This record gives sequence, structure tokens and C-alpha cells, in this order.
Amino acid sequence: MPERSHSKGILRAQTDGENLTMIFRIDTEQEDDGRWIAEVLELPGAMSYGPTRDEAIAKAKALALRAVAERLESGETPDLEDIAFRAA
Repeated sequence: MPERSHSKGILRAQTDGENLTMIFRIDTEQEDDGRWIAEVLELPGAMSYGPTRDEAIAKAKALALRAVAERLESGETPDLEDIAFRAA
């Protein structure tokens, strides 16, 4: 039976008045064929597959960082100080 694991979280903009922290949650699930899929819940369509849960999560984190980099370059994410990934 496929295994489902949640590393859920919300993309939150936390601020201490000056600095902004983005927190992403990653949801993982093992497919029937044994592969793992990891989805960054706060970034629609940000999913990746891997042969292991850890590899799928690593790929999802890299994908999220690329998405944030694009947002930073276009000026969509002001004053970003920190990015965190949380597991549930």
C-alpha cells in the first residue's frame, strides 16, 4: 500500500517589522509504482518525483527556491530575509 507523509505547512510571510521569512510546507506521498512525489503546497504546480522520499523533497525544495528567485528578480517578494521548509 502506498505511504503518505505530510510535511505540510503554509507559505507564511512572517515579519519582525523589518525582515520577511517565507515558510513552505511539503506534502509527500508514495505512488503505487514506488516513486515518491513531493508537492510544495504554497506553490501551485510545484511537484517533483524521486526514487526516495528524501530525494523527492530535495527536488521540491530546489524547485521552490527557483520559483522564489524568479519572484525576487521580478520584484514580487519585498525584503525577503529568510526561507524555511517545515515538516509536519
